Amino acid sequence: MTHTKLYFLAALFGLFLMSCGPTNSNESKSETSVSEEAQPMDIAGIYASDGYEKKAEGYDWVAVMVDRISDDMLDISIRSRADKKKPTCFLNADAEKVNDKVYRAMVDYVPVLFTFEDGNVTISAERPGDGDRLHYYCSGGATVAGSYAKVNGPIDPQVDKRTFTKGLNLQDVFFSVEGKMENGKNILTVEPVGLAQGEPFSQPIEGEIVNAEVEDLNSDGSPELVVYTKSGPNEKGHVYGFSTLGKRSMVQISFPVTEQNSKINEGYNGYDEFTLVETYLGQRFPIFEMGQRTPKQRQVMYSLEKGEAMPRFVVKSVSDMLVSE
Repeated sequence: MTHTKLYFLAALFGLFLMSCGPTNSNESKSETSVSEEAQPMDIAGIYASDGYEKKAEGYDWVAVMVDRISDDMLDISIRSRADKKKPTCFLNADAEKVNDKVYRAMVDYVPVLFTFEDGNVTISAERPGDGDRLHYYCSGGATVAGSYAKVNGPIDPQVDKRTFTKGLNLQDVFFSVEGKMENGKNILTVEPVGLAQGEPFSQPIEGEIVNAEVEDLNSDGSPELVVYTKSGPNEKGHVYGFSTLGKRSMVQISFPVTEQNSKINEGYNGYDEFTLVETYLGQRFPIFEMGQRTPKQRQVMYSLEKGEAMPRFVVKSVSDMLVSE
């Protein structure tokens, strides 16, 4: 082998060693910095007002619990302490992403902003004139607006465990509707006021309460209450109904489980929506075929009728229709 070839191989080997050697520390730090900056901000968690740090001294506090539904949606629950006195603040909202720091929720037709920055979440009305509306979700003149700091670890066990609350009034009868987690179960409690025998109702239910409405469904001058729930990944719905029997007492209304109702269950796979339409209970859900969701939707109308043991909802009409995307 000639000296020229030996020199060429030695030079090539030296370049190989240089390429395998340690990288420049500045370059490594730069790459690490860029990688860290690219990481999305972890905004899910629990945030609390200033009084949370002094809860042992009896200070009132409010917590904001943030769970991620998807990359662009957050589930937000606002609760206060419930051990010292009646809870002060309560709000549930789904917030949609505006940018990496800001999420927007429509709360009773009012756009509310949740701004996440430096380990805090700030709640504010998007429109300046709507600031007073954020007082509606607290008692005693308080408001959910303000800044909350992120908390390490689980929330204090004395937090308000209600999952739903709503008051409804019709024909001089008032209903207080609450959902509450107890021992891992969601408990529905209905307390009527204005009946001759106003005994409260309370029992465990499947899923979570999403809404409640009141109407005189049989036009007898005495109101009916309906409570809507959803459960499971397919958000299968159910209705808990109550009739007030001439304002004397409250009895349950039987609702046929959709999956077991041969008149309407073909193609059913959940994602129900319920609402009252004049004196009828309306239900609609997408129709599935071969396990796939189709652009067709089924609408069911129920009427309230007398039953042997209790009033019942009976299918009055069924219609399928195409829904434009």
